[in-house]
Amino acid sequence: MSSEMYSVLSLGAGVNSTALLHVLLDRGHRLDEVVFADTGAEKPETYEYLEKWIKPYLKEKGIPYAEVRAKTLLIDRCMNGHTIPDRHFRWSTRDMKINPIKKHLKSKAPVDVYLGICYDEIHRVKQSPIPWITNSWPLVDYRITRSRCEEIIREKGWPIPVKSGCWFCPFQRKSEWYSLWKNKPALWEQSKRIEQNGSGYPNFALHDKTLPILEQEFKLVKEPNWHQETLDECSGYCMT
Repeated sequence: MSSEMYSVLSLGAGVNSTALLHVLLDRGHRLDEVVFADTGAEKPETYEYLEKWIKPYLKEKGIPYAEVRAKTLLIDRCMNGHTIPDRHFRWSTRDMKINPIKKHLKSKAPVDVYLGICYDEIHRVKQSPIPWITNSWPLVDYRITRSRCEEIIREKGWPIPVKSGCWFCPFQRKSEWYSLWKNKPALWEQSKRIEQNGSGYPNFALHDKTLPILEQEFKLVKEPNWHQETLDECSGYCMT
């Protein structure tokens, strides 16, 4: 990339982008800024990880950190619009993640955006449709896998972060919904309210089954051993 390009890490605060932060600095990449798009509904563990590990580290390294948000946060958008995040149209990723980042970076164009896609997710690599943004994938370039990302984080003495994403993200596995139900009942109840408030409820739900139906399943098991995969993939801005 040109040395004149403004270089930014799009941070999701999950495993990939956290490992990528260390890779960029350890390998001497130019890094002008780290940007985190906050929907207002990130997992509580993600906010804690940002405060305890990432923000102090960036301050120590002298790297600017920015949090960007849409004018209306995700929960308010869902409740006021009687809608829920959609796997197919992905308006929540577009409006809550991509557009706020794009608006923030516009004045800095041209921009090179580092995305936390690892080598075993190479099929997710896509060029930016925005002419003044160039996407880069150093984890792919260096053939760094997801498991290696975890090793990199541990080698730094950091704990492994939870998978980034909203706590009512439609890309969650069934086991993640179960964890929300079991460990964060207040957020589970709020997820149900969001779903039931949707104009298409119950036929157009966050999961392939509505949350109240899932809840009945959860009550029948103690510790499920689900390995259900997501039905689709995020664009790379969200779940890294």
